[in-house]
Amino acid sequence: MLKRVSSRCLAVGISSRRLQHKTATDLALRYYNRRTSPVSAGVIRSVFLAIVLLPFLDGQTTPLDSSIDNFGLLRTVRYFTRQGEMQMDIISRGFSGRRRAADVKLPPGQYLTTDFPVLSAGPTPHVSLDRWEFVIDDGTNVLRRWDWKSFRDLPTEIFTVDLHCVTRWSKLGTSWEGVSLDTILAQVKTDASHAMVRSYGDYTTNLPLSDLRNKQAWIAFRFNGQDLAPEHGGPARLLVPHLYLWKSAKWVRGITLMHEDKPGFWESLGYHNYGDPWREQRYLGDK
Repeated sequence: MLKRVSSRCLAVGISSRRLQHKTATDLALRYYNRRTSPVSAGVIRSVFLAIVLLPFLDGQTTPLDSSIDNFGLLRTVRYFTRQGEMQMDIISRGFSGRRRAADVKLPPGQYLTTDFPVLSAGPTPHVSLDRWEFVIDDGTNVLRRWDWKSFRDLPTEIFTVDLHCVTRWSKLGTSWEGVSLDTILAQVKTDASHAMVRSYGDYTTNLPLSDLRNKQAWIAFRFNGQDLAPEHGGPARLLVPHLYLWKSAKWVRGITLMHEDKPGFWESLGYHNYGDPWREQRYLGDK
């Protein structure tokens, strides 16, 4: 279905870019709430929050469920802005509006979805299994390397986790298969305190190394019993479900161990360094 978004609507986001992120978001969403039906408002809220507001003209887009081709996404937004409309079914798939079960506890500011939303307008990396590798290094030396066969020879786990995206949707009870980071890190001797996770496509995100241990993180290669699709990060992605989903880097290819913390891609652009959804740590400065 084609959703028309007037140039005046988009101008709300553009003219608000000098405001703080939360203020700009609230302003635009209040405008949309007055102008759209309940169904289209849910769609527009998700897409507008994801790709228009933060900040529109500075060559950036907001974090989605993980790494994104930012130039392609911004180019798509600009194209539809010039046309005076935005075709939501091209840019957004899987948003079905807000649904909240009374007996489900969600992190603050989240809404429940049974879909698995994907926002992607740029090219998705397609990595063949004969070229795929996962490398752990210390910034100078390679400490451990796996190709796809040796990675798949590692012990695997089937696990069920809840997902919380910074764009405010939550999906509960998702089923995955993957290799625990405990298994992977057991083969590496290190006194590092932090990790920089790297993806095909050069996306990065930083985490305390302790958040990758103790059955808190996996390299997942199956979702709902099926090989992980490229749009969801296949052939393999990081899953750190206790943090916002941008920390669970798609198309993962390695980890650099660090003795000092450094910001990753979105963290360097104003998003929270840690990203705990239960404390609503969306932006830099959130407690």
